[in-house]
Amino acid sequence: MKIVDVQCHLLTCPQRFAEDGPVSTSSSALVRIVTDEGSYGLGDPLSAYHVPEAIPALVEFYKKELLGEDPLRISHLWRKMYSASLFWGRSGAALSVIAALDNALWDLKAKAHGVPLYQLLGGLANERVRVYATGSSCLLPFEKTLAAVRSYVSAGFSAFKLGTGYLGQPYGRLSLETTIHQEADKIAALRQAVGPDIDIIIDGHQGAVTRPWSRKTALAVAKAMEPHHVLFFEEPLPFNDPEGYALLRQESSTPIAAGEGFLGLYDFAHYFRLNALDIAQPDVGFHGGITETLRIIAAAESQNIGVVLHNPSLGAGMMHGLHLAFARHACELIEIMPIRTALHQAVLAEPLHFEGGWLKAPTKPGAGLVWHDELPKQFPFIPGTGERQGEG
Repeated sequence: MKIVDVQCHLLTCPQRFAEDGPVSTSSSALVRIVTDEGSYGLGDPLSAYHVPEAIPALVEFYKKELLGEDPLRISHLWRKMYSASLFWGRSGAALSVIAALDNALWDLKAKAHGVPLYQLLGGLANERVRVYATGSSCLLPFEKTLAAVRSYVSAGFSAFKLGTGYLGQPYGRLSLETTIHQEADKIAALRQAVGPDIDIIIDGHQGAVTRPWSRKTALAVAKAMEPHHVLFFEEPLPFNDPEGYALLRQESSTPIAAGEGFLGLYDFAHYFRLNALDIAQPDVGFHGGITETLRIIAAAESQNIGVVLHNPSLGAGMMHGLHLAFARHACELIEIMPIRTALHQAVLAEPLHFEGGWLKAPTKPGAGLVWHDELPKQFPFIPGTGERQGEG
């Protein structure tokens, strides 16, 4: 079996995170590796959500490392791709494209063996995986936020994640006192609304804003969360402040999580050495694919650090994260969009099976993904739909 083609298809679709929430237009890049036997594997890079126009050129760059190769030699091909861009591609968009191609190779290999992907990753470590609803902003008026949260609970989720601040409210513009009171009042209202048995996760989003919180503000917010027992506080500080994360862990009982924007295994290892995380959040579509994410998970497990995979892909990437969660004991919880997009539904080989806030293991071969020739026409790409951070 040899690789004869590597394709990249930019796709755009609407998405929303709550029934009454705003609808956004977002994009993805579906990468397809094709063999001389007609088999294929699919993947998508998380970076396409932000810079879709940049992805095809990077796929074309790595394509030269894959053509003519045996697709089953995944470790060899990962090293070839990584080495080809060693000077400039060890993180960010380049590593994310490597991730998509690596995930596509794993999908292809599992299909070739006729088994679900998690079987190649060690088999079912978790017969079911708990999921939490992700992505919804806190809305004004706040009653809309409470309605969204109640809809998650009604749908069977036992955990959900919301952001700090409110939709449309610039970060970094409020005083310390106002920030603390706003977050404390919000979390108290959320806890009262859902009761003690539903897990609340709060995302600070401080790695992607122009005026991030200071350590003093982040610590004050973490302490304000303590009476309400949030499951964890994600991204309370910029990613370039691991010492600040370590300080939060030392000074507050609120569990601290981060990782989605880390620079691969290097960043995770540095945070682990500083005892800066309770929860590591690698993304299989950003941190080098399954091959590299397995290394990150192993490093976290060696330090007794929990793993909750970042997994908000618009399409194919969601399934690679889910299979990885089924294959590793450390991954007992994973995020998922409460409302799957039309693109999700188009590429899934079978519906996801939920049961009381838990996801049952997929049964189809590979990552459970299918290609349809009409996908580019069904989801035509709209330039300029990449998500921008900061204040712009």
